[in-house]
Amino acid sequence: MSENSRSVFPGNVVDDNLGYDFDLAIQGQRYLIEVKATVGEEEEFEMGPSQIELAIEIRGEPRVQFLICRVYRALTDDPGWDLLPNPFEEEQRGRFAIREAGIEGAIPKD
Repeated sequence: MSENSRSVFPGNVVDDNLGYDFDLAIQGQRYLIEVKATVGEEEEFEMGPSQIELAIEIRGEPRVQFLICRVYRALTDDPGWDLLPNPFEEEQRGRFAIREAGIEGAIPKD
């Protein structure tokens, strides 16, 4: 859960490395929601390493969904939002453009 959640829920136990901002359980379904906000109408957003790792890890899970809540015009009197699916789900292939990707690794030393 994001540190930002404490502004509304002061007692939250937070960890910004989980890969999501909100964890909701509704009728046996778990929703892990990452919020991405832009000041204007920009459609592009970045996902960090923990978000990408989580989205890949839980893709295809029937009872857990990773969702992105894209908030635009976030600092205005007229914000809007879209709820987007996990970009790494098979059925989303081609819907999202991945512009940059990085990978870190280390070769084990003998």
